[in-house]
Amino acid sequence: MISKSIKKFPEIVIRYNRLLDPIFIVYVRNDPEWEEKHSPDKWSPWRKEDLLKNVEECRKEWKKYEKQILEGITKVLCLNFYRKVIDVHIVSTNPRSFSSPIVIRGTFPPLEFVESLTHELIHELFTYGKHCKLYFKILKEMFPGDKSNLIINHVLVYAVLEYLFKDVLKNIELQRIGRDKAKRANNYKDYKYALDLVNEKGYMNIIQEFRNRFDKCKKNELYIK
Repeated sequence: MISKSIKKFPEIVIRYNRLLDPIFIVYVRNDPEWEEKHSPDKWSPWRKEDLLKNVEECRKEWKKYEKQILEGITKVLCLNFYRKVIDVHIVSTNPRSFSSPIVIRGTFPPLEFVESLTHELIHELFTYGKHCKLYFKILKEMFPGDKSNLIINHVLVYAVLEYLFKDVLKNIELQRIGRDKAKRANNYKDYKYALDLVNEKGYMNIIQEFRNRFDKCKKNELYIK
């Protein structure tokens, strides 16, 4: 059952970060894995004008879905974002997006940017606030054994993405983008394993079990500080 309580959503501020950008360019060019795929003499950052133009297109695309995505995330998990303002730092290149802080490359096609930002915002929800340690504890209990932290971290993320793109936005293309990215990821086996767990157990079953366990902990005042 999805919560109908009113949620207050954070302001999502998407902007090019001129200070981080040169650092990421140097980092990526010196990353051995990147060198194997992109020889330095065959790759160069986008012209700043082109990058900023694409960032604006990504920002416009995000605005189309922002309210539904933020509402969908908070309602299905019965959680609120801790921060009132969430900065999204855009750089020319980044081997993979991450969430603390949120850094995303600005060369994504707009719809792929929406998928990536949604993914990182779900991570953001569990990174800050008094429930952040409890979240990981619950997931380790839900998926015991020798599974890596990467797998455990992404099972619920993929379940929520499936719910958002299938049930809320009803956007098949966003579903496809998310699944394809999981299969193309550098650590392919772990991301794919997390996605396979979602397919096996069912995305709403995973979400509901997480919520039941989380609610039980709240009632018993088992927050981990």
